[in-house]
Amino acid sequence: HCIRCHGPKKAEHGLRFDGLSRDVTRPPIFATWERVLRQLRDGTMPPDGEPRPDAAALASAEKEIAAALDAVVARRRAEGRTTLRRLNRVEYEN
Repeated sequence: HCIRCHGPKKAEHGLRFDGLSRDVTRPPIFATWERVLRQLRDGTMPPDGEPRPDAAALASAEKEIAAALDAVVARRRAEGRTTLRRLNRVEYEN
């Protein structure tokens, strides 16, 4: 369902699923799959007028993507890694 608009012939918004890595441990890939999951859950993809997968296939895809993303988050927490963030003005002055 997704390859029609996100494949080798047409890459809507610069996103191609045929070459998208499944290695969600890399931050840019993680962010892309997180965006995909959010759009599937919101129902914005596939867009109106395009063929939609049946509910079971959609739920299965959401479950698989969410499990992969959750595993990465759990592994990072277990390793004790925190997300790097910028200091705000008060913290910097302190």
